[in-house]
Order: sequence, then structure tokens, then C-alpha cells
Amino acid sequence: MKKLIAISFAVVAFAASAQDTVSTEGLKQNFDKFKSKRGVTIFPEKGEWALGISANPILQYVGNAFSGATSTNQAPTVVSPTFAQNLSGGQGNSIYLKYMKTESTAYRMRVAFNVSSNKTGTPVILANNGTQGIVPSYGENTITSGQTSVMLGLGMEKRRGKDRVKGVYGAEGLLGFSTSKTNYRYAEPLDNATVFPNGRPQSVFSGNSIFAGVRGFVGVEYFFAPKISIGGEVGYTAGISLTGRGTQTNLYFDAANPGAPVEGTIRTNTYVGYVGLGVDSFNASVNLHFYF
Repeated sequence: MKKLIAISFAVVAFAASAQDTVSTEGLKQNFDKFKSKRGVTIFPEKGEWALGISANPILQYVGNAFSGATSTNQAPTVVSPTFAQNLSGGQGNSIYLKYMKTESTAYRMRVAFNVSSNKTGTPVILANNGTQGIVPSYGENTITSGQTSVMLGLGMEKRRGKDRVKGVYGAEGLLGFSTSKTNYRYAEPLDNATVFPNGRPQSVFSGNSIFAGVRGFVGVEYFFAPKISIGGEVGYTAGISLTGRGTQTNLYFDAANPGAPVEGTIRTNTYVGYVGLGVDSFNASVNLHFYF
């Protein structure tokens, strides 16, 4: 009887040992499956950093090269119209950093930025050239507009999935700033009949805009090479933006004190508040990720 019990325990121990060996080998094979030929792990690991850039301008450039189009990205519609217009003035550039707290959790910081300038010239016939109608002289009126916008996001990202495709989701807080200014230059001197309160615009300042909000997001990330992936995401944002009063500087003659023209500044608008709630892509719906 004792011999039978001993044999039974030996069989159970052998079976458990064999199962543990198979399980360990299975895990090892699964781990090795996601390594490059040089033994580099495909996925990011705890303690690693990532640099991300928006792939939209790259994909858009390639697409435009084939189609001949010249369209630009659209800004998130959840912010105020003024803020959205300024943020979308360029190519919707976006970069961010990630820190992998664990293999499935990351802290991330996102920055969307745009600095753009546009100059438009309109040829005009000079009024006092002495030969107008025979050999007219031309000048040029110019309008130069500049916009600067920055959006900062700080949040946490979670991920799921055991294959090369990972599902990502999380939340982040947003804070943004935007401003714009337009300058006017004229070929003709100011007519001395232009007196206050009339005047010729010299510059228009739109007023500073600030934006604050919270955003939830969900997306996917595909690792096509070791530590390199391409991903896409969409978000749902609730935010509020405030725009301060703008100013306009005019040039005019003072009827009471004739002489050289003088400049005067007036307020162009009141304070503006805007509340938005809706789907957005934070100008970075397709991203490239580099982990190191």
C-alpha cells in the first residue's frame, strides 16, 4: 500500500513538473515571438520614454503629391472659432512625450503649436503721378497677418492587447493660448481730409485667447518595428475659451491741430466667452511613436 501511494505521488509530481515546463516554454516562445531577429523587444517596457510626432502632415503631403490638392488640417471644433482658426493656420503640428510607468500605463504630455504669417499685396495706381492715364505709376498696398497658438495637454494613458495591435485609452487636461495681429501698409500717403473719428487702419490686434478643458480619448497603436509604432486616436473634449478685447490703431489728421497725421487706438470688441463639447482629434489623429 505504501509503495502504491509513493508511486502515485511520483506520477503526480512528474505530471506537474512536465506541465510547468510546457507552460514556461510556452511563455518563452510567446515572449520570443515579439522580438526582432537581433533580440530587441518589439513593445515598450517599464521606464522607457517615447517621442511622438503627428503623421498627418506627412500623409497629407504624400496625398497632395498624388492628387495635386493643397488643403490643410482642420483644428478641433470644440474650441472657440477664433482659437480654432489660429490653431489651424499651419499644418497642425503636434509632438508629445510619454513615460512608461509600467508596460500598460504611461504618463504623457502633448503640445500642438502653430506660428504662421501671411502677406498679401494689392497693386494700385498712384493718384499723383502726373502722367495718370498715359503712363501710370503703380504702388502696392500690403496686409500682413500673423498668428501664434499653443495647446498643451497632460494626462495618463492605458493600453490593452497581447499582439502587435494595442488598444489605448485615457484622459488628459488641456490648456491653450492664441493671439493674432494684422498690419496694413499703403502706397499712397494719407489724405488730409481724413480726420477723427475716421481713420485709416494701421494695425488690428484680435485680443488674446485662452482655452482650458478636459479630454477623454481612445485609439489603437500598431508596432510595425521594434520600439516604433503608428497609431490613431479620437477624443471627446469639454472646454471653455475666453478672448480679451482687441484693439485697432488708425492714422488720421487732427482737425483742431492740423499738421502731421497722428495715430489713435480704439477698442474693437468686447470680451468673448465660448463653451464647447464634442468630438475632436487635437490635430494629431495619426501619430508616429519612437520608444527608447
